[in-house]
Amino acid sequence: MCDQETFEKLANTSLHNSTIFDYTGVSVKMSKLSLGTWQHPDFPVSEPHRQLIQTILDESDRTKAYHDLADAYMASDADFRLTVSQYWSFDAKWGFDKKRPPLQRIRASLIWYSIAVKDSRDNRDDLMGIAANYHKCVANGFDPNKVFRSVAEVSLPFIAQLLIDFINRPPDSRSMVAFGLTQTVLEDGTIDIGW
Repeated sequence: MCDQETFEKLANTSLHNSTIFDYTGVSVKMSKLSLGTWQHPDFPVSEPHRQLIQTILDESDRTKAYHDLADAYMASDADFRLTVSQYWSFDAKWGFDKKRPPLQRIRASLIWYSIAVKDSRDNRDDLMGIAANYHKCVANGFDPNKVFRSVAEVSLPFIAQLLIDFINRPPDSRSMVAFGLTQTVLEDGTIDIGW
């Protein structure tokens, strides 16, 4: 997690207008910057981080690019994660691959809340997505506590708290019924949860 002072600097820097992220067929408003001018003087980017981000941006398969970004976010240091969160969406379209293994899909979906932290969205929608991912873990045989905690470890502070608070809810207030969620079996036999 980044420290509170760094997070506040991130939260108070406005660099965005809007683009589209295709998430399981639903278009969601996102933030963007002009490609090639995404670096901002208040947030210098190290050369290795800039190169990694540029490699991801240059990927023609936009679903692969998002998952590469999510993987890099999970594996990299706090400076890289802060850079990605600050400059999201890099004036690029991103896709989400529902054919990836379920654990990769769940982690990529959960880490999106930190990657796209500066986007304006309704926290109730975030909570619905978090609930769906919790139940995707359960339905596909993953321990949601472990998955959520591993993502929380690399998340921005209030996103980490949101994830931890969710897994600490009483069972009836995080149930599928409480969130109006439904279960679907995908072509590969894995289970998806949605509303």
